[in-house]
Amino acid sequence: MSTSSFSSRHVILHAPPFWGHNKALIALAVLIAKTRSNVILSLFTTEALYPRLVGELENKLEKEKWAIVKAQINIIDITGPASAELPMQFARIYESLCQSKQGIGIMCMSSRRIFLELPKPDVAIIDPYAGYAYEIIRNTSQSRVPIISWLSAPTAFLLCHIGPRILGGHAPEEYESVEGRKEIKLLLSCAANGADSGVVIEPHAKLLSSFSCPTDFERLMIPGAPPIYVHELIPQLRLSAPGKLIAISGVYIREGDGIIMTSNSAYEGETMHAVKSWFREMGKNAYAMAPLILPSLTHIERDITSVDEEASCFLERTWKKFGRKSLVYISFGTFAYPPQPEKLQILIKTLIDQQVPFLFSYPSPQATEGEVQALIKESGIGMAMQWCPQEEILQHDVTGWFITHGGWNSVQESLEYRVPLIFWPISADQPLNAAQLVLTHKAAFELIEVRSGKQGTKPLLRFQNTEYNPMFTADALKKEVEKLIEKFNGKEGQTVRTNFERLSDKMRRSWEEGGECKTDFEQFIRKYVDCM
Repeated sequence: MSTSSFSSRHVILHAPPFWGHNKALIALAVLIAKTRSNVILSLFTTEALYPRLVGELENKLEKEKWAIVKAQINIIDITGPASAELPMQFARIYESLCQSKQGIGIMCMSSRRIFLELPKPDVAIIDPYAGYAYEIIRNTSQSRVPIISWLSAPTAFLLCHIGPRILGGHAPEEYESVEGRKEIKLLLSCAANGADSGVVIEPHAKLLSSFSCPTDFERLMIPGAPPIYVHELIPQLRLSAPGKLIAISGVYIREGDGIIMTSNSAYEGETMHAVKSWFREMGKNAYAMAPLILPSLTHIERDITSVDEEASCFLERTWKKFGRKSLVYISFGTFAYPPQPEKLQILIKTLIDQQVPFLFSYPSPQATEGEVQALIKESGIGMAMQWCPQEEILQHDVTGWFITHGGWNSVQESLEYRVPLIFWPISADQPLNAAQLVLTHKAAFELIEVRSGKQGTKPLLRFQNTEYNPMFTADALKKEVEKLIEKFNGKEGQTVRTNFERLSDKMRRSWEEGGECKTDFEQFIRKYVDCM
C-alpha cells in the first residue's frame, strides 16, 4: 500500500527497563518503520537500556538500512541516571507532547540530541508492567489515544497468571470489573507508598493472583496446557515475590484497547485461540507477532569487538577439533541465575569429565567470579565470559545445544537459529516455556534435579506412575547430566532436534503471505496506524 496519501503518524513505545521486555519491542518498531515510511516511532527508555537499544539497531541493520530507519525511529533516554524517576519523567514528556500545538523538542539524556517537532502521539504500545503509562496517557491526552498492550511472553503465561478463572487462569473475579480494578489499584498504590499511606497489605493478598500460593497438586487447566501441576511453575527457591508486577499487568491488560503477543499458534495453538477469543469478548483485538527478532549480521557486515573476536576464535577452534553441533552453550540471561551455584558447578564438572566442549556466559549481576570460572579456565575444553554475543554463538555451526533458563527472548533466538534447548528454569515464564517445548512439542530437554525450594521439589505430574523419583541432590544431578549427554548424542537427541527444527520452520512460516502473524500485523497497521 502506498503511504503517500497519509500524513505523518506518531507511535510511542514504552516498557519498564528490563531487556527481555524491550528487545522484541525495538524489532517491532523496525518492522513498522519498514512497512510505513510516514510513521515516526519514539521509544522512551532509561539510561541503562539506551546503549543496548541503539546497539541492537546499529549491530543488526546494514548501514544503508540503519540510515533510513534512523530517520523514523527515536530511541530517547528520558531519565538519565535517575531511573527511579521513570514514571515522573514519562508523565513530563507525554504531557509536553500533548500540550504542544506545533510539536516539541525533547532531549535524549544519553546522547544529548534534541528531537525537534515531535507530533502528538496517535497510538501507544505499552508494556502492562508500566501501569503508570496507561494512567498518564488516559488522563493527559486531549483526544483518546489507543493503548495497545505489549506482551513479551507466550500467551500461556498471560492466561495462567492473570487470565480469567473461566479459562483456568488465576486472576480473582475483581479483575473483571471496573470497580474491582479500582480496588486493586488502590491496594497497589497503598503498598507502594507504604508508611506514607499508613496501610499495610500482604504481597499476595486476596486481590492478587492466587498463582503465587498454589493448592497442592492443582493441575494447570488453561486451554492447551501441558500436563503439569501449578506448583511445577515455581521451580526454584524464591528470592523475590513477583506479585505486584503480575497484579499491575492483570489490571492494565484489561484496560488497554488491544494486545500484541510475541507468540503464535504454531507454538501454542489452543492457548492462542483462547486468548484471542477472550479479547474478542471484551471488544478488543489480539495480535500474534512472533518471532520478533532482528537477525544478527556477520563479522563482514558489522564492526566487531574484542569480546566478539575472543568468542569467535574459541568457536572456530572447537569446530575444528570436535566438529559441527558439538558445543554446548550455557547462559541464564541478563538477570536470572541458579539459586544453588553448587549445582551449576556439578553441571560444569560433568561436562568437563565427559569431554563435552562448552561456552558459559554469566552476565547476571547475581553471578560472581569463583570456583566455576576457575574450573572452566583450567579445563582446556570450556570457556567462560561475563558477556558474549549470544546470537553469534547460536548461529555458529559448532553450537549444538543451549542450556538456558528459558526466557522468551532466548527461546525465540534458539528457534530463529535452530539450536535446541536444555532448560534449567528459574522463574516467570521460563518453567512454562520448558513444559511447552519438552512435553507438548517433544522438542527440548529439561534438567529436573536442579529444582529447589518448597514448590520446586514437590512431585512432578509427568513422572506419575513411573519409576523415576527425583531426589534433587548433587549425586542425582550428576547422574542426570551424564544421562543427558548420552541422550543428546543419541537417537533421542536427534528426534528432539528434528522436532525443534520443524517447530522453527512453522513459526517462520507464520510471517509468510496469508500466515497468522503476517495477517495480524497487517490488520494492526490498518486499524491503528493507517486509520488513526
